[in-house]
Amino acid sequence: MRRPRKARIRRRVADVAIWLQRRRRTEGKLIVLMYHAITDAPEPDPAQLTVSKRLFADQMRWLKELGYPVVPLPVAAAQLRACTLDSPVVALTFDDGYRSVYTHALPVLASHGYPATVFLVSGAQRGVSLPDFMPARLGLLLGWSEAREMLRHGISFGAHGVTHRKLAGLPDHEVAHEVGDSKREIEDALSTMVT
Repeated sequence: MRRPRKARIRRRVADVAIWLQRRRRTEGKLIVLMYHAITDAPEPDPAQLTVSKRLFADQMRWLKELGYPVVPLPVAAAQLRACTLDSPVVALTFDDGYRSVYTHALPVLASHGYPATVFLVSGAQRGVSLPDFMPARLGLLLGWSEAREMLRHGISFGAHGVTHRKLAGLPDHEVAHEVGDSKREIEDALSTMVT
């Protein structure tokens, strides 16, 4: 017999909180929480590509209550490389650059003062046809003006390719195009460094 929806969600939330508390006891670790889209849908996404607005807000509140420092991904990566992480830190990332990161996640992040990194598919900004594995059900993608506003709130941006193709198995020149051109396009459009 299936538990009621609220009970399932509470159990899942409790599992995440327990996992975070256990991770806290591990010294010198980087925890990256990676999201795609934030949705109005109350039901959990079986593909785990979306999280509800409410659950996302709860997760950010738990990070605060559990005392996890949330740091920009480039800072966390530099600390990890330099072996200067004395206690666990959290970095927040969003793949693909869905508009819901702007509409639903940004207000929550800003209320906590949390930085995040959004990985943009640069070709989407100029109408390049994207592969089918970017589900339309996740909504529209960010526009440059929204991304510029997000920069002012401590959000950084990374390159996620020009067309969101899987890089494994591509010829070197196509990988160079996907990575290098995406980086340059984002830097030009946002007047910011993409590492």
